[in-house]
Amino acid sequence: MPSFSRLLFLMRFGRGLDSLALDDASQRAVMEEVRSLMESDHGPLAPLAFGASTAPDAVRRRRAAGRLVGLTPLVPAAMMSATFIVFLLLDRSGSWTWLWLPPLLLVQVVATLFVMSWILRRSSRPYLAAVLKRRGIAMCERCGYTLNSGEAITEASPAAGRCPECGWCTPSDA
Repeated sequence: MPSFSRLLFLMRFGRGLDSLALDDASQRAVMEEVRSLMESDHGPLAPLAFGASTAPDAVRRRRAAGRLVGLTPLVPAAMMSATFIVFLLLDRSGSWTWLWLPPLLLVQVVATLFVMSWILRRSSRPYLAAVLKRRGIAMCERCGYTLNSGEAITEASPAAGRCPECGWCTPSDA
């Protein structure tokens, strides 16, 4: 059974980093660096742009992360509202109606975890790519493709600065 921190790591970054030779301490360090980088880029009120960093790298990473970061706090509320509406639409004529509540709540929790995981993976990918680049590992900000160890994007190659998986142009100054 994986630890809670490992589950959080998998929820945020997926299994894409398992191919890299990162032990648990390195994974925690990467997760902490990504969190601090996101906090420094987004400012104190994360979904809002108020107080956000105006550095060109921060603006580019926020743009690459997408607008879904702002929806993160709203996902659990939207799922709870949808569950409540479905529960109200059920036939209330029998006394067995309350037996639908636990399965509906379970479906709501699982759906919330899947949606939040998808949003977190997509929005933290540019930050993860920046942290891994500091460690000498090239990763695409868009699809999460990680180059093999020893393989590097060189200026002499015809596809310099492009991801071999999706073709996304990776900035050279990040």
